[in-house]
Amino acid sequence: MLKCPLKVNGYNVGVICLIDDKPKSKNEIDQNIVYDLAQMVEMDLKQIQISITDELTSLSNRRGFLKLAGYLFQKCQSENQIFTLLFFDLDKFSILTINLGMRKVTKY
Repeated sequence: MLKCPLKVNGYNVGVICLIDDKPKSKNEIDQNIVYDLAQMVEMDLKQIQISITDELTSLSNRRGFLKLAGYLFQKCQSENQIFTLLFFDLDKFSILTINLGMRKVTKY
């Protein structure tokens, strides 16, 4: 069995594991291949996270919010649960950063 952990932002999120039905000796080349595969998966996971997260606030951006809201809406529908959604968008948010300064805006 060959395995390599998957980490994103220092958190363990899974593992790449290759198992064969026949015993096989481990070698460094095979382990390096599994490691490289794990690195590619980690990069893909990071890219997904970057695409759905606001860089300034670390909150979900519009894409991330809609993805999460869609998932929760479907889950609530399938479980016959009530679903309430609050959505707002700050137009011209950059004016706040210009007038108040980035330090004050990020403080709130």
